[in-house]
Amino acid sequence: MAACSRTTVVVVAHNAGSDLAKLLRQLAPQAHCIVVDNASTDGSAERLNGDFELIASPVNLGFGRACNKAFERVDTEFVLFLNPDTSVASNLVDQLETAADQQPGVALFGCRVLNSDGSVQAATYRTLPTVAGGVRQAVGARPATIDASGKSGRSVSAVNGAAMFMRSRQFADLGGFDEGFFLHCEDLDLFARLQQRGQQLAVLDHIAISHIKGGSGRHRWFVEFHKHRSMVRYFKKHLAKDCWWLARRLMPIAIWTRFVLFVPLWWVVELFRR
Repeated sequence: MAACSRTTVVVVAHNAGSDLAKLLRQLAPQAHCIVVDNASTDGSAERLNGDFELIASPVNLGFGRACNKAFERVDTEFVLFLNPDTSVASNLVDQLETAADQQPGVALFGCRVLNSDGSVQAATYRTLPTVAGGVRQAVGARPATIDASGKSGRSVSAVNGAAMFMRSRQFADLGGFDEGFFLHCEDLDLFARLQQRGQQLAVLDHIAISHIKGGSGRHRWFVEFHKHRSMVRYFKKHLAKDCWWLARRLMPIAIWTRFVLFVPLWWVVELFRR
């Protein structure tokens, strides 16, 4: 562990394969790491070794609940929530701490997130969901993004949830992640609650990580079910109050209709790709 690090890294993993071990090797010289293994069955947790804390859960807690469980052990100034299928530079933590010192008014930082081919993931520059955006997504459109050509460190309403760097005190003041979101949207809910308190988020374009996006395979139904369930929860929690009564009733129906119609189609497409 880096002796001067003011950061604890939290990684939540479920059947992460060899990606997790690679990430922990990259992080070991930089900061203390806490890994929550959410009932993996691929042996990835058993194969881990090195200087880190492991919380082995016998059941899948979901992302937010697992992060909160790990945060109970965090006693550093900052916390970095990082996906297990990411790859980071040897000075990532130092860069993030420096940026936080330079922008003390920012509560949460994201960074530039790259695909394995070096292209920038669109979610690096996304925005918080809106009712109009929810309608577009319900029919299969891509979520809205912001201009990627702005200044590094600029204020945004949402960052890529693959890497979220936050001041521990402010995460604790929020009460952590809303554990009602099992998978997906817990990051957007966190961003929304921060901004409701008048706190800022920023994206650091000069700091990059690589992220291998998952989602296909035999667990696709499970992931998509919880994704759509979380979309409904986010709508009811943050958007429904500003909608007229018919929209409040139709939007959850539209979201679940999207799941019923589109997920089987995606599954068929995956079958033909194999």
